[in-house]
Amino acid sequence: MEHIAQMGYSKNLVPYVSIVALLISIPDQGLVNYDRTFKVCFDDNEQHVVMKFWFAGSLKWETTCQASETIDTFEHFLNEHPDWSDAARRTHLTWLRFNEPLANVKPTRTGVADLFWKEIGSALTLIIPQANPDFDRLIDRVAYWMIEYDRIQDETVRELGFDQHDNVILAMPLDRNYGYWTDNHLKLSDYDRFNPIPITEKEFDTAWLKFTSEWKRR
Repeated sequence: MEHIAQMGYSKNLVPYVSIVALLISIPDQGLVNYDRTFKVCFDDNEQHVVMKFWFAGSLKWETTCQASETIDTFEHFLNEHPDWSDAARRTHLTWLRFNEPLANVKPTRTGVADLFWKEIGSALTLIIPQANPDFDRLIDRVAYWMIEYDRIQDETVRELGFDQHDNVILAMPLDRNYGYWTDNHLKLSDYDRFNPIPITEKEFDTAWLKFTSEWKRR
């Protein structure tokens, strides 16, 4: 449990404890998924750890190891199972920081997404009014953005807007606010035009949690 928490796996895997074992699952809509369960238990008789992976009621993977090898064995399991590795390590997510882009920077793509780019103006803005009733008025004050992008879903998941003093002034989606970047069809390659800088999950989550824990709708 300590290793799972330290590595940040507990954000995306759901650990729970039975009478005799530690059970871990890839959640289904945030809840324990009993069809995808990893079981860890200690065999008192043999004095070793037993690990088993169950999928849809069938045993798919099993091994034993010494107690001192538990962490290494669990990491080996993740390496052998891409879906679990991706869920635990969030390798499908990317975090970027970029300055407020100028409107004359346009994507080369054509189609519906082009509607989200203005030809003239000082910033990129959405054409859908009142999509973010608590934050629309603050968008013009954003000096730079941080975004979280999901490469599997191929969409922006979360976003943070900072003012010139490095204070977070908006976070979306949040409550009744759908988002500025999250509510459009920009792809990861579109952000390349803003000269983004990669940031860490910790940088993004620290800023996100601080703002959302203090924010109240006005």
